[in-house]
Amino acid sequence: MQNLRTEGERRVTLPGEVPLFPLPDHVLLPGVLTPYRVFEPRYRTLVEELLAAPDQERWISVPRLAAGWKRDYHGTPAFCELATVGRVTSCEELSGGHYLISVEGEARCRLHERPSDRPYRVARIEAVPDLPCELPGRELTARWESIVEAVYALTQLLGSAVSDLAAAAAVSDRDALMSFRLAGAAVDTADERQQILEDRRLEHRLERVLDALSGLVALASRHVGARADA
Repeated sequence: MQNLRTEGERRVTLPGEVPLFPLPDHVLLPGVLTPYRVFEPRYRTLVEELLAAPDQERWISVPRLAAGWKRDYHGTPAFCELATVGRVTSCEELSGGHYLISVEGEARCRLHERPSDRPYRVARIEAVPDLPCELPGRELTARWESIVEAVYALTQLLGSAVSDLAAAAAVSDRDALMSFRLAGAAVDTADERQQILEDRRLEHRLERVLDALSGLVALASRHVGARADA
């Protein structure tokens, strides 16, 4: 087991290794709860084995498959080494032996794949905490406030359509996990999400989130304006 402690984050005790559930064009972020439908036999076995473990030991990582994954999807396609390690928090058995699981991202880690005697792949994990924030406190606060203002503007324009963003911005702890939660709600492309995951400086992530929110506000304003003119 290893401990992870990053600036402003909760302490998490991580396992030495985790099973892998690699997916194309998808990036799980720390602090984000995400549902997954599991239907392939190898991953159904993974879920069944996790369900046999105590709740707190149901660890899993969902790395993004690297470019060219289609050539070897049913084998061992390459994946991004930096990924989020999380825990299965709920599981619903569906028809046909499928499962619907929810995974809450816990920490950014580097994955070191090792040979597996299971149908699924496994990796040793190395915690990758944030680097110290270099932005002066006043400027960091101002950046947070700009993000909250942008979320408020979107809420005024789109209402419940941005409820996930509003919920992420309403959290009182302005820390690394909040930056990831906001990114999870504001950024939808896998490339951008992977870049945000790999960025170890809070201030850089906040800048990316603010850029994404500013773009959404501008787009929503044009849409609402066009609808009013129609």
